[in-house]
Amino acid sequence: MLSQPPEKGVLIDLWGTILFPILSLDDYARERSKKMHSVLEELGIETTEQAVYEAYNAVRDLTSKIRSITMIELPLEGEVVLILDRLGIEPKEEIVEKISEAFIHPYFSFVKPAPGIRDLLIRLKDAGFRLILASNTISTTHSAKLLQLHGLYELFDYLAFSDSIGFRKPHPRFFSHIVHVTGIVPTKSF
Repeated sequence: MLSQPPEKGVLIDLWGTILFPILSLDDYARERSKKMHSVLEELGIETTEQAVYEAYNAVRDLTSKIRSITMIELPLEGEVVLILDRLGIEPKEEIVEKISEAFIHPYFSFVKPAPGIRDLLIRLKDAGFRLILASNTISTTHSAKLLQLHGLYELFDYLAFSDSIGFRKPHPRFFSHIVHVTGIVPTKSF
């Protein structure tokens, strides 16, 4: 009896691989801070755009350290709670929800797909590869919506987002989760 050939899969990252910001990272952070400040003003909470920007950068530095040491993902709402705390704002559920949407706003407004990425993904699928998106993200919901917005969502066979898995790349649990769910066993990388 002939055995079936092993399934072939390709792991592809999201940020900086298939989707890129159209602004510098500092401008991206400023847009994020501006949007959060605007929502805080709408909620009647007084602060300055500069204070939000400074809180955002301080929290991003802290969460980056936490993530790199623990390899555990901190989701969007966790970052927002830390930003609000740094601003001296009580992180009530409604505020966290609205600021989370403001935080993620640049993700939809200032990101574009890499040139030719759709065609490349289609060629890989046509060659028999299962496409697995394997990315460190803070919001599975928003990342999936972003892929839909750019017409890429349906090309992937599985989406592995660190905030859903709980662990970040390169933690072995991130990759073992993918192997367990997809059944694709790694043999080599490109």
